[in-house]
Amino acid sequence: MLAEPADHALGRSRGGLSTKIHQLVDGHGRPLVVLLGPGQGGDSPMFPHLMARLSIARPGPGRPRTRPERVRADKAYSSRAIRRHLRERRIIAVIPEPSDQQGHRKRRGSRGGRPPAFDPVDYRNRNVVECGFCHVKQWRGLATRYDKLALTFRGGAVLKAIVTWLRALGDTPYVTPGTPEPPAAGTGAVRRLVGVLVPSTTYYYPRVVDGIERVLRDAGHGVVLACSQYDLGVERDELRAMLASGVSGLLLVPNLHLLEDPQAHLDRLRELPVPYVLAERVPPAPDPDDPTSYVATDHVGGVHLALRHLHRLGHRRIGLLGRERTGTSEIIAAGFDRAAARLGIDVVEGAVARREVWDTAGIAAYAAHCADAGVSAVFCHGDRDAAALVVEARRQGVSVPGDLAVVAYDDEVAEVGDLPLTAVSPPKTEVGALAAQLLLSQLGGTGAAPLTHRTQILPRLVVRASCGAAGRPAAPRASEHVTIDRQGVL
Repeated sequence: MLAEPADHALGRSRGGLSTKIHQLVDGHGRPLVVLLGPGQGGDSPMFPHLMARLSIARPGPGRPRTRPERVRADKAYSSRAIRRHLRERRIIAVIPEPSDQQGHRKRRGSRGGRPPAFDPVDYRNRNVVECGFCHVKQWRGLATRYDKLALTFRGGAVLKAIVTWLRALGDTPYVTPGTPEPPAAGTGAVRRLVGVLVPSTTYYYPRVVDGIERVLRDAGHGVVLACSQYDLGVERDELRAMLASGVSGLLLVPNLHLLEDPQAHLDRLRELPVPYVLAERVPPAPDPDDPTSYVATDHVGGVHLALRHLHRLGHRRIGLLGRERTGTSEIIAAGFDRAAARLGIDVVEGAVARREVWDTAGIAAYAAHCADAGVSAVFCHGDRDAAALVVEARRQGVSVPGDLAVVAYDDEVAEVGDLPLTAVSPPKTEVGALAAQLLLSQLGGTGAAPLTHRTQILPRLVVRASCGAAGRPAAPRASEHVTIDRQGVL
């Protein structure tokens, strides 16, 4: 919307003059496109305008992505024109068919055609757009329109979308909005603040934090989120600040890979005055009676999943494009060695390479070495490095997955490239949720020493095109799809 519409996006509906906000959101309910229409306007006519404005920049070179894998929408969007539009663009439609359309189709008999495909399980994920509108209406100026100009009102809706994305991508500590109000006096309920310290709020950990927030919010507790930015000094300062703010418990992701003696650091954490649980971190050399509770991804098991899959596809020479000095780099490397030995994989000299940072020249040299050494598959620690490897391999005339199969560890951007990557997908949300539940069990104890829980969750392998496996890919995460809906504003 670059110019003010003649009707100011106002129309008469049952409640009088009103405006309708139309949104296209991602799988977490974060807005991607925000448009306005008059209150009495239909929903389906806005669909092509929403899709036409969808443009998501890729993490590397290439045109912005404009075609999602699937679209979830309610019955208001069930029309032949919309279904034909999605079918022509090879987008899966997760849209229920209204009863009147079902009856009309059945009355026509064989001429009515087959019923449209519909996945009721996948459709359950459409609720994120409704939850997103609940957050939108926390702003009074959006719940009730006070602005005469549609441009001004839409500016508020866009500003709300920006705030939503800043929360998801920013590194600024905040107390989670939307947490329940403190319980009324005399109810016996206690509202606590829980400190959450993660190394980054822009990569890997946002979904961990999301799982934590959901559990704590449902329990009526607030969250104080802080980011250490992979800096030990910042981590120490943030931990002190959270304790000074009066948090009742802590969920910690310490930077163990930056410490000379990580186990000694974890031993010192026992002196903390409040209960704590580690998330995505495992004590490296604990005593048998170590009381530290943790919930983490079984990274070694995830590496075995990937290599076993490649082994079953017939690959015997498999390389590792690994990282150094990350929170999981040593675990991934050790898991690769164990899986290679167990499966009898031929590890070629130079095909197992690790660096702190892979630049374009380094990845190009690695791709050339794999081609010369007859390596038929590469396991990459990091989906961004895997995407770069695919680009460099193709540039050198190596077909992916024809000549070289690629599997990534992590599933942040694995699906968005021209060639979707097969990836090991860590259960980030589940790790955060379970860690929060363990901490709540300690906070609500009876005074006895809390039980120690040592939990590791096996990730799943999402099979896509980069490994050359036949068959339909595994069901993708909700965050890989977009959802469309609308809400009226009086």
